[in-house]
Amino acid sequence: MAPTGKPLKGRKRFNADLRELNTTSDFDSGTWSVQGVRAGEDDGSVEFELVDSRDQTKITVHLLCSDTSEYPDTHSFFCHSPEPGSYGEQMKEICDEMLNDSSSTTILEVAKHFLVKISGDEDDGEDGSCDDIGIDEDDLSVFNTCDGAEEVQPRSNGNGALPVDGKPKNHEDWAHNMSWVEKNTEHLLPPPVDSTPGATMALQKEFKGMMKEQAHAEKHNDLATLGWYMPPEFNGENLYQWVIEMHSFDPSLAIAKDMASRGINSLVFETRFPPTFPHSPPFFRLVMPRFVGFAQGGGGHVTIGGSICMDLLTSGGWLPSYNIAAILLQIRLAISSNPPARIANDWNQPYRPQEALQGYTRAATAHGWKVANLKEMQRLVTLH
Repeated sequence: MAPTGKPLKGRKRFNADLRELNTTSDFDSGTWSVQGVRAGEDDGSVEFELVDSRDQTKITVHLLCSDTSEYPDTHSFFCHSPEPGSYGEQMKEICDEMLNDSSSTTILEVAKHFLVKISGDEDDGEDGSCDDIGIDEDDLSVFNTCDGAEEVQPRSNGNGALPVDGKPKNHEDWAHNMSWVEKNTEHLLPPPVDSTPGATMALQKEFKGMMKEQAHAEKHNDLATLGWYMPPEFNGENLYQWVIEMHSFDPSLAIAKDMASRGINSLVFETRFPPTFPHSPPFFRLVMPRFVGFAQGGGGHVTIGGSICMDLLTSGGWLPSYNIAAILLQIRLAISSNPPARIANDWNQPYRPQEALQGYTRAATAHGWKVANLKEMQRLVTLH
C-alpha cells in the first residue's frame, strides 16, 4: 500500500533532494554529468561539479538556498561558479537566470537546469549579455549594471522618499566627488581575508540589487532621493568590503548645514562583511568626516570611534532577511534624529578602525546588546 503521509518539506526535503542528486543517474546527459555533491552544515549551501566525460573538464557550482525551513515552497537560490574557464559566458548566463528567478524551485531542478544548459540541449543563440564593463568574470553578473541591464524599481530609497513617476526631478541632483572619496579610501583597511561560498553568494545578490537600484536613480537624475552612492571605482575588487557614501540630507538639518559650510560632499562609510553573512551582521564604520562626540553634545547614533550605535547591527538585533539598502535607511534616520549629529572641528581627521571597534563594543555593553560574534568582529577588523 502506498504511503499516505504528507510530502516532505523543509530541511528533511532539502536533505532528501541532496541524496537523490548524489545517487540518481538522471543527472548524466551522456557528455556532461553532475558529480561530487557536497553540502554545508545547516546553512543551505550546496556544491557540485559539472564534469565533461570527454576531457574530464570540471566546473564547480556553489548554490545557496536562502531558506530551507519551508523548502521547496519559500526560498530563492543564489549561485556562483568560481572558475568557469572557457565556459564563463554560459555559467554567467545560468547564474543570472537563477538570481532573477523569483519562483520556488528545488535543488534537483536547479542542477538539471545547469546540466541542460551546459550540454547545449537548449538554444543559447540569443545574446542577452551587456557590453563588457571591465570586471573580472570571477565576480559574475553582480557587477553587470551596464545600460542594457533589465531596469528594476528601487527596493528602498535612501532617505525614505519614493519617486512618483520615474521622470527626472526638477532639482539639481547630487554628484559624486571622486577626489573626496579617494581621500577617505587612503584610511581603509585591506580587504577581509575570510570568506565562504554561502556568504559570497549572498553578497553577490545584495551587491547586484544595490547597483541596479543605483543605476535606476542615476538614469532618472535622482541620486539625491536615493541618498546613498557606491562609487564603482572603489567597489567590486572584493565583495567583503564596500565603500558607501551617504549624502543629500534635508537642508534644514544641522548635519546638512555643517556639511555645506565645510564643503563636505558626503559621509563615507566602510562596510566589512564576515564569512558568516547573512547570518551575522556587517560592520559599518564612518571614515570621514569626524562627528562631535556624545560627551561634547553630539548625537546621531555614531560612537566616538565612528561605528554605528544601533542594536540591529549586533548579533542580537540582526536578522538574515535585512538588506543593506534598508540598513542604510535606518542609519540615515538615526543620524538625522535628536540629538542631531554634528560635524566636529577636526572633521578631516579620519576615524581609525580600532577605535571604531572599541566604540562598537562599548556601546553594545552600555546598552546590554548581545554581541555573540565579538571574536569574529575583532578578526574582521584586525586580520588582513
